[in-house]
Amino acid sequence: MRSITIILILCFVAVFGDKPYEYSKIAKECITTLKLNEKEIRDLVPEVGEIPTDNEVVLKFFECCFRDFINNNGRVVENKKFKDYIRSCFEIRMTNAKHSLVKLVAKDCINQCKHIRGKSNGETGIKVMNCLKNKFQEYFEV
Repeated sequence: MRSITIILILCFVAVFGDKPYEYSKIAKECITTLKLNEKEIRDLVPEVGEIPTDNEVVLKFFECCFRDFINNNGRVVENKKFKDYIRSCFEIRMTNAKHSLVKLVAKDCINQCKHIRGKSNGETGIKVMNCLKNKFQEYFEV
């Protein structure tokens, strides 16, 4: 019964979660810090599909967004702040799901993506986010 409930919640979110998403506090701060505008970022960073790793603006944006989550060796720091950030990004997209379900989905996605690295912190951030997006999307392919 519990698995049926989870599937129904995920289906509901997949069908009704297609509205424009709200950016996280960190993303909004980076948009301001980098003197960008939200429309420009929305145009460059697709909600569906791969985020490009060859665009300087996108690289700087993700370097900023992941500044507290990537160490000097270019590795993701899997601390509470990182887990909370990813969970909050998922909550924005799973508005009707219970907190415990979002937390479970975020934890699984993080575990599958935390080892990815790029040539720079910005590229690492993009590659990790692409992985997280792909893993997140797999939950809705029912």
